[in-house]
Amino acid sequence: MPLSEQANTSRGNAIYIIAGGRGTIFRVYVADLGLRDASVADVQPPLINLPYTFPKNVSRIADDFLTNEELKITSFDAPELVRLIREKSYTCEAVTRAFLRRAALAQKVVNCITELLPERTIARARYLDSLPEPLDHFMAFRYQSRNTRA
Repeated sequence: MPLSEQANTSRGNAIYIIAGGRGTIFRVYVADLGLRDASVADVQPPLINLPYTFPKNVSRIADDFLTNEELKITSFDAPELVRLIREKSYTCEAVTRAFLRRAALAQKVVNCITELLPERTIARARYLDSLPEPLDHFMAFRYQSRNTRA
């Protein structure tokens, strides 16, 4: 079987990609790719002037395309972000928008996202910002590593 092959299915055109040593087959549907690309394009403000090709080492690419404030927000760990939101140093919407832009950039550079859902996440962030007091389950975040046993 060739490395990639076009096929017609009940969902439309699909691209079959063989990955892994055991010949695992993943189906990527063209319609799903369009949905993903549309969700990335909905991120505001849009990422502009992105090159068509990127260098092999993209670990510092965010420095070139995100604002200083977005870089700062997305560099905090989760407990610190919760504290800053609770203290009203940042709004939920500002934090959400910063992470959406960083995720959209990551998608453009390394193709790592299925779908972003920016409208839904911004709406939820605005709702959280509108509350007079933070939701307990939202603000009572406690960091636990995956290796911690309850």
